Amino acid sequence: MQRAAFVKLDVLPDGGRSPGGLTPQALEALTPLTERGLFTIVVDPEPREAPMSAPPGEGYAFLRCPHRPGEECDCWGPEGGLLREAASRFDLRLEECYLVCDAPTDVALAYALGCRPFLVLGDRTIGELYGEREPPYKDYPIARDLATALSYLLHEEEIARQLGPFPRLPPALVEERVGPAMPTINARDLGRWLLVLVLGGLWLSLGIAYILVNIYRVQPLPEIFYYLTLQFIPRLYRGLLFLVSGTLLAALAFRQLAAFMATNASSNG
Repeated sequence: MQRAAFVKLDVLPDGGRSPGGLTPQALEALTPLTERGLFTIVVDPEPREAPMSAPPGEGYAFLRCPHRPGEECDCWGPEGGLLREAASRFDLRLEECYLVCDAPTDVALAYALGCRPFLVLGDRTIGELYGEREPPYKDYPIARDLATALSYLLHEEEIARQLGPFPRLPPALVEERVGPAMPTINARDLGRWLLVLVLGGLWLSLGIAYILVNIYRVQPLPEIFYYLTLQFIPRLYRGLLFLVSGTLLAALAFRQLAAFMATNASSNG
């Protein structure tokens, strides 16, 4: 099976159309592809009152939508009839083909069929194409003009010829890998284990306290320990200091835990 580059007619210079077929400027724009031996298919997906026809040339072909405006048509859009027809006619694997296009819907079509999209902006900006919504796909090249898009394409084609085509995962699998769902936390189980954790910490603290009391009574310590253990503060105030600081640390921990649980609930809801 051969590899191919689909080029949407609208991205060609001046729309690429002429009464006799593709314009000389359009054919010249496709030269970088045909010179590198990449089979090029110009696609006109728009239903037209007077469809343009173009005889196939050396290294390229032309496919057009045969329908007229108002007729039911699945040549483009989610079905991608023209690309499927090309795959059948020219013995292509769409997963190893490219689509040079000019609309976000074309990018979605390319991903649906497994093609590698290259989006040409022209005089527009990304904001004008997508508005305020975030693009659903982000791992494809965007070029200001056709020449830049073809240079990106040929660079990737050179890498693919040396290393083989990069395996492209369906968008759903990519999303699962990037953002796996977090496990749901049961509040009752969480409370039970927190209680065990607190009791364990209390028992550990009592053990450390008994050991320290024994050391104070039987083992002479350097003078620095007088300050490290806050012995210059009366015992009552020392105890209050530890109680207040421990309460503040526990409150901070529970606050962070509550925020984590709220985030977990929203991501699984």
